[in-house]
Amino acid sequence: FLRPRYRTARWISYYSEEDGPPYPVRFVPQREFWETEASLAAWAYQEGVLLEHVRKAIELSKMAKQSIGHTTPPVGAVIVKDRKEIACAYRGEGGSDDHAEKLAISRCRTQDLKNAIMVTTLEPCSQHARNNDIACATLIKIKGFSRVLIGIPDPNQKVLGDEQARQWNIKVAYFPSVLADEIREIYMEFVRHITKKQGTFDAQGWPITQ
Repeated sequence: FLRPRYRTARWISYYSEEDGPPYPVRFVPQREFWETEASLAAWAYQEGVLLEHVRKAIELSKMAKQSIGHTTPPVGAVIVKDRKEIACAYRGEGGSDDHAEKLAISRCRTQDLKNAIMVTTLEPCSQHARNNDIACATLIKIKGFSRVLIGIPDPNQKVLGDEQARQWNIKVAYFPSVLADEIREIYMEFVRHITKKQGTFDAQGWPITQ
C-alpha cells in the first residue's frame, strides 16, 4: 500500500521510512506525457533554443506587473544565443513599466545580440501607446536578432510586431499549442479586455488575428 502522496510520482520504488526498505510498485510509463515533452523539446531545439528557455519565459510572465482592469499584459522574455540564456526579464520588473523585451535587451550592454533569439510570451509591440519610447519590434531589428519565438499573437490588432519582423527578414515562430494554452490561461482577463474593447473575438472568446 502506498500513501497518497507517493501515488502520483514516476519512481519504480518508494521508501516507507528514511532507513527502511523500499516498496516495489508497478511502474506505469507516462507515455503521453513523455511523448509531449520530447515533441516540445525537439521543436525548441529546431528553433535554436532549449525547452527550458521557453518554459522560463512563461514562468516570468506569471511574475509580471498587471494593471488594474487588466489593460496591460503580463509578459516574460528570454534572450538566447548559441542555445544559452544571456538575459531575461518580465514586464514591470524593478518597479518600472517597461516591456519585458526592452528590459531584457537593456541588460545586454556588453553582449553582441546579432543573430540572437528573442523568446517572448506575447507578440512584441510595434508602437508605444503611452509615450515616444521605441517599440520592442524595432529594438529587436536594431540589435540584429535573427529570430523571434512568440507565445500568442497580441489581441490588439494595432500591434503588428509579427508582420514588421517578417518584413525585416527576422524569422518568426509561435509556441506549440500545448505551451500557448498555458499562456492563454495567464492572459485570459487581458484578452477579454482587449477583445471586448475592439469587438474582435471568436466563439471561444479569443482574438481573431490575420
